[in-house]
Amino acid sequence: MNKKEWKELVESRVIFLDGATGSNLYKKGMPAGVCPEKWILENPEKLIELQMEFIEAGTDIIYAPTFTGNRIKLKEYGFTIQRLKTGTPPRILKESIDYSLIDGLALEARQKLNKVKPLNIGQASRISG
Repeated sequence: MNKKEWKELVESRVIFLDGATGSNLYKKGMPAGVCPEKWILENPEKLIELQMEFIEAGTDIIYAPTFTGNRIKLKEYGFTIQRLKTGTPPRILKESIDYSLIDGLALEARQKLNKVKPLNIGQASRISG
């Protein structure tokens, strides 16, 4: 999404963002004191499930879960950013979204979104039809 698209979006309506990702991941089984990024890479289905719940609740934007995604904090857990990059591919969510579950979208829109699997609103807005 470029600046113009962002400006148009925020000027068009109230935008909803996800929230309490960390607290919700604890509820889904992430133990206290672990490196969240490593746990997410080892349990991607839990993050996907949570983010789908956010989408079903009406969120417009999902934050990347980078709680301790900096070299200083990762070092405390014995990791480097490069070492974490060798885990699960970052596009887990893109491949897992089932747009047919999102209420409020026309059937045709859901079908097109499921076919294209856009990474952002800008890509979704350029889907023809």
